[in-house]
Amino acid sequence: MKCRLYLALALVTLSNPAFSQPSIAPAVTVAPSLDWMIGEWAGEGTLFGRPSRVSLSVKPILGGKAVALDYAVSVNTEGEKPAINFTSHGFYRATKGKRWEGRWVDNFGNLHDLNGRIDGTSLIAMWGSPGTEIGRTRYALEGGALLLTDQALMDSGVMEVFATSRLSKK
Repeated sequence: MKCRLYLALALVTLSNPAFSQPSIAPAVTVAPSLDWMIGEWAGEGTLFGRPSRVSLSVKPILGGKAVALDYAVSVNTEGEKPAINFTSHGFYRATKGKRWEGRWVDNFGNLHDLNGRIDGTSLIAMWGSPGTEIGRTRYALEGGALLLTDQALMDSGVMEVFATSRLSKK
C-alpha cells in the first residue's frame, strides 16, 4: 500500500508544472575557432607512400565545448604489402585561448594525448609521448578542401611526413 502511495505521489509531482524543470535544449555551438572543421569529409591521399581513401567526421559534443573526430583510412593490398584499414576516434576540448587538448584511440592499439593550437583555419595537433611515439597532425582548410598532413618524430630528431590527404565536405 505504501508503495502505491509513493508511486502516485511521484506521478502527481512529476506531472505538475510547478515541480518540473523546463526542457530547453541549449544551442549547440562549437567553441570559438574550430567551427570551420565541423562536418563529414572524404577524399584521397597517401599513407606510407601508397594511395589511400580517407574519411573524417567532426562533430560538436558536450554542448559545443568539445569536438569528436572519427577518422578512417584504407589502403589496398599492393604486391607483398598487405592492405591497411586504420580507424580512430579522438576528441578535443577547448582550453585557454586558441588551445585545444584531448585524447586519441585507434584500432592499432594507440592511446595518445593531444595538444593542439588554432592558427586561422588550421589546427596543429601534437600527439603521443616519449614512451610511445610522437607526432604532429595539421588540419588546414584551404580553398574549400581540408588538407591533412601527418608526421612522426624519427630517431634522427626530424619530423617526417607519413600521410597526406585532401578531403572535400560531403
